[in-house]
Amino acid sequence: MSQQTKYVNAVHTDANGVVKATVQGIATVVNTSVVTLLPLSNATTPSTMTAGASQTLYGWRCGASGDGTTVSPKYLPGSCRG
Repeated sequence: MSQQTKYVNAVHTDANGVVKATVQGIATVVNTSVVTLLPLSNATTPSTMTAGASQTLYGWRCGASGDGTTVSPKYLPGSCRG
């Protein structure tokens, strides 16, 4: 678990670099929801990390429900809507 902020209750990461942030302080309908950021190895493929090895990332996918985001797109920044 990480340091809380005004809008983030907790941040968790997994072995492949997926970031999951739990929301707070926005609105009752969205608080406790999750926003995900998933690292990509190309435009569509999630990265798989190997311990002790470096890897170049293509970019990040943010806010996709298939990655675990439960926040309504209405509350996501424009750059983070899937």
